[in-house]
Amino acid sequence: MRKALLILGVSLVVLITFAFVEVYLFLHTTPTQEKSEQIIEVPQGAPFRRIAKNLKVKGIITNEIKFYFLARLKGNLTSIKAGEYLLYTNMTPLEVLDTLVSGRTLLYRLTVPEGYNLYQVADASVLLGLTSKEEFVSKAHDPLFLQELHIAGISVEGYLFPETYFLSKPVTADKIIRTMVQKFWDHFSDDLRFKSQKLGLTEHQLVILASVIEKETGIPEERRLISAVFHNRLRINMKLQSDPTVIYGIKNFSGNLTKKDLQTSTPYNTYAHEGLPIGPIANPGKETLEATTNPAPVSYLYFVSKNDGSHFFSNTYKEHLKAVRQYQKPPSPPTSIK
Repeated sequence: MRKALLILGVSLVVLITFAFVEVYLFLHTTPTQEKSEQIIEVPQGAPFRRIAKNLKVKGIITNEIKFYFLARLKGNLTSIKAGEYLLYTNMTPLEVLDTLVSGRTLLYRLTVPEGYNLYQVADASVLLGLTSKEEFVSKAHDPLFLQELHIAGISVEGYLFPETYFLSKPVTADKIIRTMVQKFWDHFSDDLRFKSQKLGLTEHQLVILASVIEKETGIPEERRLISAVFHNRLRINMKLQSDPTVIYGIKNFSGNLTKKDLQTSTPYNTYAHEGLPIGPIANPGKETLEATTNPAPVSYLYFVSKNDGSHFFSNTYKEHLKAVRQYQKPPSPPTSIK
């Protein structure tokens, strides 16, 4: 009897020791010594066993069953957060589990430069695999969504604030747009509202004008000067005659602006119509919004490109024609302010 108990006791000790060694080795042994990265996607509501199997296939863990029991012992079987994770083959199982539980998902850097229009923002989002262009454009024009975001226009154009955003998957077009618009309103100060009212502009009209100024501005120092030109023209009911507004109204623009384009009537053609276009043509930055409400104290009505990013400004059409001859090819009577 004693001998049997002794054998049983020794066997139990050996078994416990073996189990301890196995657990220790599993917890402290990485699949490889070299650091190789893998992007692991955890779908919403995925069962833990499927997650563990994928980790094993990707070489992030060595044993999915042991990983399951580790998570069960720590009470983390239902604590894994959905999303994409950047994991490495030299991580220990504890490090892997802690990362998945923490929700430290892979972040995608989405940069929206000043002057991008909503279609370019959509393309940038698609390039990162964040959403589809169809979903983005459709949501950007959703009337109920626009009302919720306090946007008076026909789309979110003008309100996608230029900034660098860090987004994790899965993410929807709704979330991307909502984040950018919220950033816009965060920067749209009471001072901007007050100044736009003094200029006789609604908030939306301010955004429209700022978008045109953004697209016309070659260098930051000229923002207030270009702002002054357009304010001066609006004040005397003179057409803005801005090429970027015409281009925005052309579907599938070829890159070559023609005389026919300038004469074709669209809601955005400021050669064909007086006043502001029907809506913004791009997304202006904070500095341009401020310049729009603070035009330079000058009487300029014209400007022409000097082909180096800057412009020459004139008060009269005669001065403008002289500048055009100096900086551009001799035109047939120019109708553009540029």
